[in-house]
Amino acid sequence: MSRLGRYTLLRRLAEGGMGSVYLAEIQGAANFTRRVAIKRILPHLARDPAFLSKFIDEANLMVQLHHGNIIGVQELADADGELYIVMDYLPGRDLKAVTRALRQSQRLMPPDLAAWIIAEVCAGLDYAHLKTDEQGRPLHIVHRDVSPSNILLGADGEVKVADFGIAQARGGLHKSVTGALQGKFVYMSPEQAEGQPLNARSDVFSAGLILYELLSNTRPFAGESETDILRRVRAGVHQGPEALRPGLDPGLSALVMRALAYRPEDRFESAGVMRRALLRYLAEAHSEADARALSGFLHTLFPEGVVPEASPPTPLSMDDALLLQLNGLTPSSRPAHVEGTPSALAATLSRPALTPSARWQPPEAPSGQWTP
Repeated sequence: MSRLGRYTLLRRLAEGGMGSVYLAEIQGAANFTRRVAIKRILPHLARDPAFLSKFIDEANLMVQLHHGNIIGVQELADADGELYIVMDYLPGRDLKAVTRALRQSQRLMPPDLAAWIIAEVCAGLDYAHLKTDEQGRPLHIVHRDVSPSNILLGADGEVKVADFGIAQARGGLHKSVTGALQGKFVYMSPEQAEGQPLNARSDVFSAGLILYELLSNTRPFAGESETDILRRVRAGVHQGPEALRPGLDPGLSALVMRALAYRPEDRFESAGVMRRALLRYLAEAHSEADARALSGFLHTLFPEGVVPEASPPTPLSMDDALLLQLNGLTPSSRPAHVEGTPSALAATLSRPALTPSARWQPPEAPSGQWTP
């Protein structure tokens, strides 16, 4: 263990292309202790003013977001000249770990539970989309990376969106240092894949893709390579989830397809409207999906424990390798990332493993090494 300012670092949870994540603890009076997640910028990037500005921008944006469905930032702190972000710690799993466990066990998530999870996600997104500054001017926040690894599920059934670090807000955040596409390719909207200006309906599309995946264990735009994936996303052609899950409620399938409309103006007007449509579906279905139901499902899906003690390294995914190349990093400059950690930030640094076909395939056993 080591110290970082007022915090004791317990162990490293993950490392990504921009920073490392640690489980940390702060002690107060009368044996008071509180665990947090700390994100530190990697040493070789801390000397780069552009990366440092991006790190500060992430903290300045997230510290303004206070919502029950968003992982909160507590502070941007400085210890001996090193900046680090202190964030809420949520013991549990990210949604990416859930989708992996589902395909490994050849199970499907109950449709109403999937709809409830995405309704919670939409609540957090809608809050961010409507956020204003102190003068009441809209910030026009767009997450740009709504994906399973950025959706945290607490052991008690909480659902929280993480990592607004590559969001674009009015007058707030710097552009990508490399100018590269940001976000995970298989969860992009067509307009994001084309590099066009984005609004909140791009996040609505990404939320629809995740709901589609939860209902069918299929990512509609998975392809043989990153180029193939981007081509599929830009084309925006896919079949309805009922084709992959016979018996799926046509009403729920219609909601998914509205979120995935190719033209932004044909989608739900906002994440809030999508949330209300999902809640209406749940009410009409007399569903009992809620936090308690999600907690019970997670404990069934992860009999070894919803909060993992540690996770083995996994091979680098194709989009991770591409982003490393675009950022001018070499494989030796970045260790393999860790997936499925309990940190509220671990999910912000992992990337989705891409399958060679539109249907999910069981993953290979982790090798302990990664390759670009």
